[in-house]
Amino acid sequence: MSHSTSPTDTISADRIPTTMVMQTAKSSKEDNAQDEKLITLNVSGRHFVTFKETLTSGSDWFANRLSGRWNDRLTDGSYFVDADPDLFAYILQYLRRETAPLFYTQGGGHEYGKYTALLREADYLQVTGLKAWLEAKRYHEAVKVITKAQKVEELESIDRCVSSDWNVKHHPHQAEKKTYVCPRDIQCHRGQRWRCGTACAKAEAAREGDMYEIDYVTHTVVISSQVSINEEQLYAG
Repeated sequence: MSHSTSPTDTISADRIPTTMVMQTAKSSKEDNAQDEKLITLNVSGRHFVTFKETLTSGSDWFANRLSGRWNDRLTDGSYFVDADPDLFAYILQYLRRETAPLFYTQGGGHEYGKYTALLREADYLQVTGLKAWLEAKRYHEAVKVITKAQKVEELESIDRCVSSDWNVKHHPHQAEKKTYVCPRDIQCHRGQRWRCGTACAKAEAAREGDMYEIDYVTHTVVISSQVSINEEQLYAG
């Protein structure tokens, strides 16, 4: 004889397989454990999700906040942090990998205002490693700039293609140049006295001294600077 149940039928507890009960309990326990490890932070309206250990291992403020002594979660389960979310992203970057940020561009140099603001956030959140890195201004050691200057007369001799780590600026200016004039007025001898021969020497003897004219030439000073990053100095651990 076959037996069937309707949707309203109930199955007594003693008829549920024991392995199913154990698996369900184990799954629920694992989910709860995972929920306890993951933390959602509401930083002035912007949400960040990370592991609890990430926050507590490098910040005394979070170690105290998430110790369980306060039940101050928001209704959605997140913790509110009154901080600048853009700066907090760098705080979290440090807590995850112990890597400090570098606020530097070739054209503008270091953004000291950002370093100062981040230092205050690191001090408030008691992220001692990042705070020490910022106070020591180790970002200066992380950037090396090599500068060289070159004076050229012909634009064709200027490098047109350089790698992206070089910043090249050209500063042209006009200068006076004395140009030798052949006494026989031979154009190909102009400015190149060594081309003149015996006939030119005889013609020059007839005039008093060498003859020069003033020409104006464009000189270009090329200032090149290369920026290199010492990645070891960004490790603030």
